[in-house]
Amino acid sequence: MKSYVDDPSRRTVICPRDDRYGAFGSSMLLLPSGVLLLSYGRIDFQREVNQKVIIASGDRGRTWDQPTIVDERPGVPKTLRGDSLSLIEGDRIALIGNLNSSGFEIRFSTEGGATWSGPIAAEGKGTVPWSNRIIQTPSGELLVTARAPKLGKSVKKAVMQSTSRDGGRTWVGPVKIAGDRVLKLTEPSTALLRDGRLMTVMRETSYNFFPSYATFSGDWGRSWSPMRGMPMHSHEMCLGQLQDGRVLVVYRHVGGYAATLAWAGLPDEPTAYRVPATIKAKTP
Repeated sequence: MKSYVDDPSRRTVICPRDDRYGAFGSSMLLLPSGVLLLSYGRIDFQREVNQKVIIASGDRGRTWDQPTIVDERPGVPKTLRGDSLSLIEGDRIALIGNLNSSGFEIRFSTEGGATWSGPIAAEGKGTVPWSNRIIQTPSGELLVTARAPKLGKSVKKAVMQSTSRDGGRTWVGPVKIAGDRVLKLTEPSTALLRDGRLMTVMRETSYNFFPSYATFSGDWGRSWSPMRGMPMHSHEMCLGQLQDGRVLVVYRHVGGYAATLAWAGLPDEPTAYRVPATIKAKTP
């Protein structure tokens, strides 16, 4: 039987360039028009610059247009990931990535990703994993969950959220939505479920055999449920919801041999893990 890697009809090389490095941790977004956008980071070693890149496909990934360079900065960073793509206000696209170790920055496009605004900086609001996205509430408020910001020489391992009431120009927060005296929580991925709740999954990074965790909000981030253990030990989780109502989490498995895995289950599916404390959103 022919394997996946031996079947050229099941794979497409998006950026076949030997002199540039296209980083892992890419973000993909399907627009209402049917165009598929892919965001990724790229390093040009010859010029010693790193770039934020957007590439588009009009046939669901079979062929791809030439890349658009959204931003270019000097230097060859140790790690480089793509920025996160979100669709808000119908046809407005948000590209969110890390500004530094304490904050994030956002660019917007109203032309299907062909052109982008200048960056809007959100200093001190925490950093956003490539697998996360901006959520828009029915009132038009924008919400993003993030790692706790690095303040000074240390960072408290907790998951935070910030909100914007003016379309992303200014942000209020961060406030803590998940934290624990023992657990080290980071790398949130948040999705809006079809029942109207927000669900956030997060990495536990103490390396003391704790699982990953999830929390829910039924009031658009004003309060969050007690954390619930997930049936996985994972990093870099990417959360979404399937058409049948189950949620899908794709992640880097760290409970044994290294691999990329996926878990699908009902949002409220019980597990053997419990954290009893109720955590409310509050200013740190």
